[in-house]
Amino acid sequence: MRIVGRVVLSTVPLLCLVSCTAGEADAPTTGREASVASGAAASDAASAVETGLPGDEALSPPPPDRAAPGLLAQLDGLPVGALSGTVDLEVSGLTAFAEPAQGRCTQTADGRGFELVLSDGSQLAVTFGPEGGASRLTAPGIEIEQTLRDVDLQVGGGFRFTADLLTGGTTEPSGTLSLTGVCA
Repeated sequence: MRIVGRVVLSTVPLLCLVSCTAGEADAPTTGREASVASGAAASDAASAVETGLPGDEALSPPPPDRAAPGLLAQLDGLPVGALSGTVDLEVSGLTAFAEPAQGRCTQTADGRGFELVLSDGSQLAVTFGPEGGASRLTAPGIEIEQTLRDVDLQVGGGFRFTADLLTGGTTEPSGTLSLTGVCA
């Protein structure tokens, strides 16, 4: 702080005692305005504690997919073996692929699936089980697990499906997946 004539200049910024936004710091605050603002902030804080933060509902796991048994029944007609087709994958904020795909059509004790190696060397595994579908994208240092939602599947001489992706274990939308191919 330095004194110049009768004016005191300070290098320390003024602090708002009440929640401020740009431009509000310059306006003088009366005692009543400060009291109202303080009460509103306390009310908002109490509300956040009672109801959770906005978006918390997306952190709850999705319910089991009621269409899962029908999807598994449709996939049972596909042979296990080599897969040849195309994949369109978009993972919000991370990556996107639209390319020919080679891999395997698989079967496990409780479901069916597809395993692909993408052009950058990453691996995509898509599985369908009694609770629904899921995907896992892996690359060195990365593993992204997602739940398939709103699956549209057609099987006949090959297969084609499209699905919305949810961040694994949540209801937060995170991309789309489309896979078309033939299992042999």
